[in-house]
Amino acid sequence: MGTKGVGMMSDLTPVYIDKSTSLKWRIEQALEVASQYGQIDGAHHKAWVIDQMVSALLGEDYDQWVAEIEQDGEYEWDTGIAP
Repeated sequence: MGTKGVGMMSDLTPVYIDKSTSLKWRIEQALEVASQYGQIDGAHHKAWVIDQMVSALLGEDYDQWVAEIEQDGEYEWDTGIAP
């Protein structure tokens, strides 16, 4: 599971994201990750991109969302591997 409420700037610098962070900024961060890293080969890298985008969009609600996804035991959230 990823780190609660952490998004990534384009240089892979973690940035704390809380509920006061604007939705526009969160979307920009998610799209920045997609545009910079989304074309890198490897399913493990693409899983990381998806994880970082979700983290940027959800901010501090990320851990709760992952817990809900995993709660029935049928699915484990894959955080991938950073490129």
